[in-house]
Amino acid sequence: MRRVWLLMPLVALFAVGCATGNAKPIPTQMQIREYQTRMYDTTDTKMVMKAMLNVLQDDGFIVKNAVVELGLLSAEKQVDIESTGEAFLATFFAGSAATWKK
Repeated sequence: MRRVWLLMPLVALFAVGCATGNAKPIPTQMQIREYQTRMYDTTDTKMVMKAMLNVLQDDGFIVKNAVVELGLLSAEKQVDIESTGEAFLATFFAGSAATWKK
């Protein structure tokens, strides 16, 4: 009887450890595109293009080209990704001649 009392917490711990949660399925590419698609109840393409231009600029993009007749916006965003640890070590060991990836 004493063994049963010792084994019960281990069995309960094992049962809880093996339980799986409600994992959400990974969305397909088509579902992701549906989330990203917007529909506008207007035929004014200039208004829609201006709205998109404002959104891109608010997010830090630089608009390179805009063709209203084609509905084309070309924009880019430059991001500086720098490892501060790598920069510190390069400067520490190489001094003013240090170089690192940006």
